[in-house]
Amino acid sequence: MFPDDLPSYLWGAASVALVWFVSSFTKAAGKDAWGWFKNKINPAPPEPIKVGGQFVPETYPPGSCAWVAEEKVYDYEEKHYFNYPHPKNNAKCFRETYSGQIKKVEWLMVKPGTEKNVT
Repeated sequence: MFPDDLPSYLWGAASVALVWFVSSFTKAAGKDAWGWFKNKINPAPPEPIKVGGQFVPETYPPGSCAWVAEEKVYDYEEKHYFNYPHPKNNAKCFRETYSGQIKKVEWLMVKPGTEKNVT
């Protein structure tokens, strides 16, 4: 079963190991390259940003934004409200509030048809 010539056997084993190593390396590199290319074509939306209680929305006129409890967001979206885009990267904005020991998450939403402030 094994070759009679030990150096040929060792060269064969080394060749198999090298091919295995290179193929696994190129597979991983190809996977990383595909992930990078896919992200460039269709980037994932930015992660929501937690803002502090003192955050003042300045992109839209006063009175056009509302903090909406997480359980009511769907109802507001049905009324065509949309998420306030954070000034840094247009991510959704949320804050955490507490009612006693209970933590609530509120999302900053903008009334439909509201125009951005002109600056």
